[in-house]
Amino acid sequence: MLTVKTTDRYATTWTASMDLTGLSVELRAARGGEEHRVLPHVVTDAVNGIVTHVLEGTLPAGIYLVELVVNPGLPSQVSIPTDSFEQLRVIEGV
Repeated sequence: MLTVKTTDRYATTWTASMDLTGLSVELRAARGGEEHRVLPHVVTDAVNGIVTHVLEGTLPAGIYLVELVVNPGLPSQVSIPTDSFEQLRVIEGV
């Protein structure tokens, strides 16, 4: 679990277990049963599956379930991790 503060502004990285070259990727996060939101992100190392999201101090406090959703070709879709979620804990900053 990655823990950040609501006021943090820095890059976080998320890793897919596949080469993302030429693929469509979304970084999704959902908090407490809310509908997921797509976090702004950039694929920074496609071959190694690295995606970067820069915290902008805009996520409300809470625990988010995070996944990378990769679309290798319509209509297929792969959610990573495949058997669970990564967790992002956002706590109140000062």
